Amino acid sequence: MDTSYIQSFYNDLIVRVYSSNQNNFIQLNDLEQDVRLRYQPNDYFNLGVGFNYKWFGINVGTKIPYFSDDDNRFGKSTSLGIQSYLYARKFTVDILALKTKGYYLSLADNHDLAEKGTEIYYQRRDLKTINLGLNMNYVLNHERFSYKAAFKQNELQKKSAGSLIFGGGIYMLNVEADSAFVPREIDDIYFSEWRNLDDFKSITLNANIGYAYSYVPQPNWIITGSYRFSLGLQQNVWHYTGDDDNWQAKLSRSHVFRVSGGHHFPGFYLGASFVRYEQNSSMKTHSLSMLNGTNYTEFTISKRIDL
Repeated sequence: MDTSYIQSFYNDLIVRVYSSNQNNFIQLNDLEQDVRLRYQPNDYFNLGVGFNYKWFGINVGTKIPYFSDDDNRFGKSTSLGIQSYLYARKFTVDILALKTKGYYLSLADNHDLAEKGTEIYYQRRDLKTINLGLNMNYVLNHERFSYKAAFKQNELQKKSAGSLIFGGGIYMLNVEADSAFVPREIDDIYFSEWRNLDDFKSITLNANIGYAYSYVPQPNWIITGSYRFSLGLQQNVWHYTGDDDNWQAKLSRSHVFRVSGGHHFPGFYLGASFVRYEQNSSMKTHSLSMLNGTNYTEFTISKRIDL
């Protein structure tokens, strides 16, 4: 580690209070008519506490009571799983294991499926997804660039620096419902080729490359941005109501974008971070594109205790 660029607090205890939001979405794109349908769960913000000491760290949170009581408008969603981002000096590891049930139609181009006047959105309690993913990436310039300074606060980035990142990973997605993904109210106009699609599965092996940079405009300030592009081989399996499974192997691409910013005050750190993952899939005749993504947002107040 170049101590003129990075100061380590490895032996200090970092305690934090945070608020976070994690969600995922499924988007169907009719490529012939340029129409999009995006389903997302009725998500909410968590309030929690956490700590980091040496190599170990953990956050534990729970739903903020009465913060988002809108089940009537968006429907009820349930979610179980983890979305974790581990930052070591030379490596980063992204872990995703998320099961979600209950979605609403948050985006519908060229048509309106909400009840007028009441703004009750088109709801799909039967729509279920499972997201599983593991990605590991190497930080080439780990002597001068610190992911931990931006996202874990157990290091301090003294000077601006960046690094090339590369690695690989595996990602699995399962989307299913009791009836077709496309609403019957519009399937005679849009997505006509896919009107009976009710099940989709994919597994993808990716190779990753990207770049990360931390800008330090003043001492104790930090603004970090990171972009990673992935290219891989994807196996798709989809099913129409009353039909057999369809199989397809193809190239796929995905993107991961991270941004973080904050300031180290004399007694504490105040900051925010955002991570977005997108996986693309174009199926069969390429008249349908399916986009799956996950978002993670966190606001943090942390205190460093010198042990």
